Amino acid sequence: MSSVTSFYLRHEFTRIYFLTNLRKHMLAVSEIMGALADKMDIAEEEKEKWTLVGLLHDLDYERTKDNPAKHGIIAAEMLNDELSDDCL
Repeated sequence: MSSVTSFYLRHEFTRIYFLTNLRKHMLAVSEIMGALADKMDIAEEEKEKWTLVGLLHDLDYERTKDNPAKHGIIAAEMLNDELSDDCL
């Protein structure tokens, strides 16, 4: 998935103004995942996966905020055709 696609998906599901902090959180987690990949000498192709996972990890927040048991599961379903299995 391209960074543009991931940005669109993230923005689409977190576009409500009061979720601005969630968008910032998702970007911060993406940066942290990238830094961890660098620290662990992860190959650049794999690092991109790490940063995407960090960026998209709360993609389902609006759909699951009242049902935390589904958090992550819904995001994986939403992204099933977009990401490889090792990212889900």
